[in-house]
Amino acid sequence: MTNTEAPWTIQRLLDWTRQFFTARQVEAPRLAAELLLANVLKCPRIQLYTRFDQPLVEPLLSQFREAVKKAADHYPIAYLLGVKEFYSLEFAVSPAVLIPRPETETLVDQVLAYTRTRETASLSIMDFGTGSGCIGLALAKHLPQAMVIGVEVSSEAAAIATLNARRLQLTERFQVQLQDQLAAAAPQVQYDIIVSNPPYVSRVDYEQLPRTVREYEPAVALCGGGEGLDYYHLIAQQAPACLHPNGAVFVEIGAGQQEAVIAIFQQDGAFRHVQSWRDHREGHWRVVQFAQNS
Repeated sequence: MTNTEAPWTIQRLLDWTRQFFTARQVEAPRLAAELLLANVLKCPRIQLYTRFDQPLVEPLLSQFREAVKKAADHYPIAYLLGVKEFYSLEFAVSPAVLIPRPETETLVDQVLAYTRTRETASLSIMDFGTGSGCIGLALAKHLPQAMVIGVEVSSEAAAIATLNARRLQLTERFQVQLQDQLAAAAPQVQYDIIVSNPPYVSRVDYEQLPRTVREYEPAVALCGGGEGLDYYHLIAQQAPACLHPNGAVFVEIGAGQQEAVIAIFQQDGAFRHVQSWRDHREGHWRVVQFAQNS
């Protein structure tokens, strides 16, 4: 994006950036260009189409140029924007947290569907490995009778989840506990639901992830040990101590992990597999529900 005599109008910037991003293999190049430019201009993306002839001047042009440079090096667009939409809610994100994915909405869908089968005046939910808080906060937003504890090992991620609770005005029903164990979080509580999108990428698969994920998103939120299954063992072992006898566990899984995860939860006889669901985006088995054996 070099200086020329012709003005850098919004339309010209978008056209140039789209071509540049395409050459650099940035995902959804036109959308990425529009999101970055709308962020610099502090306007809704749709307004760009009514301002095509408006020239961008300094210091805004320099700000946009710097954002384009980072994005072309595959720095995540969500981190450049500082926000990411999930379940029709806007969440603050930073390199301290995993960027919420559309496929994880399947997890929220199924927990909400499960709650509609229960006639109860209150619900206690644990979101283990809450990260940005997107799962637990989406549930709290749609379940006014629910109290949600977000359990997180990273203090930086916990701060982001707490920020998001404030942004969504849910601080009275969503609290973050800085822990790496399930039972240590509010030990006096018997949870009706334990939900988790744990780190489930294997060591081999981690090396094959796209640069935008592998180099910039937190490895602690992605890597689940050699086979990607370490956290399922942890949840299966510790959940019975803090789960209501009639409660349920919902976990997100990676592609091809369904049979292994079911075997982990059933190996000691504490849990039985209830149901699994595919995500709507990629068609993989994505969510598995378990119940305790009586």
